[in-house]
Amino acid sequence: MSKIAIIGATGRAGSQLLEEALRRGHSVTAIARNTDKIAVRPGVTVKQVDALDAAALQQAVSGSDVVISAA
Repeated sequence: MSKIAIIGATGRAGSQLLEEALRRGHSVTAIARNTDKIAVRPGVTVKQVDALDAAALQQAVSGSDVVISAA
């Protein structure tokens, strides 16, 4: 099981990637500017971050095995 960070997790591609990663048994850090669309559930950590804030983004993906940008 990998730790996957998805930047832009509320968009069309990002939300589909999130669902597929969970289906495959991975844990996901869902990163988005507006996190209201992300359901809180097992296997998902939600982080509200602006993808243009490099320092905040670096902290949000820290510890991830894989980082996917769907932003």
